Amino acid sequence: MNDFNDKEKANLITEIVCDYCNAPKDVFTRKTRKSNYVKVKHYACYLIKKNTNLSSQKICDKFNFKNHSSIILLIKKINDLMKFDREMREEIEALQNILKFKGLLIQEKVNLNEFYYIDMNNFVSVKEKDDKAVIFVGYSDKEIIDLIGLKKLVKHNDTKKFILENYEKAKGENGGQ
Repeated sequence: MNDFNDKEKANLITEIVCDYCNAPKDVFTRKTRKSNYVKVKHYACYLIKKNTNLSSQKICDKFNFKNHSSIILLIKKINDLMKFDREMREEIEALQNILKFKGLLIQEKVNLNEFYYIDMNNFVSVKEKDDKAVIFVGYSDKEIIDLIGLKKLVKHNDTKKFILENYEKAKGENGGQ
């Protein structure tokens, strides 16, 4: 997908972890011991260490830890906790999948010949009924109105969401079309 250098990867990983955990962007610079903020910082450190070639000292400097041994102990602690804490294991796996689909894993990249990427960062939705809506990606407001008539269009911006669809699976579900 993309060839990022390790510092760019680290920045993208911190953004993804913040978004996934619904944490404020300044969580990494805050001096706090609130468990939800500490978790975000720990997840980011863990994922950066596992998915970049940055040294423990560079990660330590990025997150203002005392020394590189803090990162080493953090990685060991998370690895040990994941053996018993199902919620943490599922969250780390979900974050790893997001990183995989964004092309940020060291050992795995998505084969774009098998998948296609739909960027849901900016889209328009139209509510049909209480429990149904239609989402339009890549259409202008005029094109949507021409297709469905005058209905209330709701714009969604900067969602940082995407859909990754398997070509073969989609072809099979649509009768080969």
